Amino acid sequence: MRQRFNNITRRVRPNGTTTNRIRIRRKGAPEFSTQLESMQQALAKRDEQLGRMRQMQLGGIVPDITVREAIASYRESSRFKNLANPVTVNTGLNYWDDRLKTTRLVDLSGPRLARERNRLEKLKKTGATVCAYLSALSVAWAHAHEELGAVPNGVTGIRWPKINREPPAKFTPEQMRYLLKRADEYSAWPPLGLFVRLSMITTQRKGTVLGIRWDWVDLVEGTIEVPKTKNRRALSLPIEGETLTLLRDHHEREKSEGRGRSRDYVFQSPKLHQPMEPKKHVDWLFHDEQLGGKTYKHLRSTSLSRLFTHGKLDVPRVMSISGHKTARVLLEHYAFANDDEKRKAIKEHADMLLGL
Repeated sequence: MRQRFNNITRRVRPNGTTTNRIRIRRKGAPEFSTQLESMQQALAKRDEQLGRMRQMQLGGIVPDITVREAIASYRESSRFKNLANPVTVNTGLNYWDDRLKTTRLVDLSGPRLARERNRLEKLKKTGATVCAYLSALSVAWAHAHEELGAVPNGVTGIRWPKINREPPAKFTPEQMRYLLKRADEYSAWPPLGLFVRLSMITTQRKGTVLGIRWDWVDLVEGTIEVPKTKNRRALSLPIEGETLTLLRDHHEREKSEGRGRSRDYVFQSPKLHQPMEPKKHVDWLFHDEQLGGKTYKHLRSTSLSRLFTHGKLDVPRVMSISGHKTARVLLEHYAFANDDEKRKAIKEHADMLLGL
């Protein structure tokens, strides 16, 4: 049974318990929706939110939003629920919820945030971990600013620790030949060789490759039209040679097994209409001493760095293949040469460097 009050819907469940759904829509303010067990709590929350929306409509900033409220609101949002890996973000949110509790966001000045950053650096040591914690607070604060009318996000205004990353290792040509031979001979999941080749030739992340549907693929021209990648860019990926031949053969096998329709995934689960999860097959493939401990992520770094060192492509062309939005990330993490490539370059250009 449902009873409607002003902006509150009270519902009595068959077991006798009740829920109170608050839903408020006001022009000039984001829609607000939440659910509480107590009517008293629901009335208080409704009145509080109506006041905030009134301030937002008048162009004001709500000054009394606390860190705990910002975190709670962010955790209830679809942005948080759609995170691919919420565990790391949750760890950071738990830290700030315990550390700052009911501290108002408006009271988190630049010097105060800098002191919190310095404390984290002493506790967590590595810059990457400190940045992850600061990022968790930043996204919760940004959400509160957008949805609750809180003061603008101040975390991005302080200096974050520098993250020192070693250049990712690359597969040698011998290791690549061995890897492809090993994948082609694997019988537990026959498309493994095709999966590795597509990852290499498209330079894309695993999620993008697994998410390819057959209606994105032109088997005649040899192209894959990806409507949206991780950074929300559309890509046109050319497929050539042996990879295209294997892709056509794979399509025929899929059709013979009742899959391979336009909305089916290229690497589809045999039981569900969703992408295959090949983790155990990929783990087996890279668990070999001859590969020197390298893993699937090194396929991407190998392909992108070889476009620079072997293909001699310029930055805009590599960005058009990889889908990077900015050149900075591409150059920092992928445009590097190993010792053999550096020695070869010096050998070819030694006379030029000496002015001869």
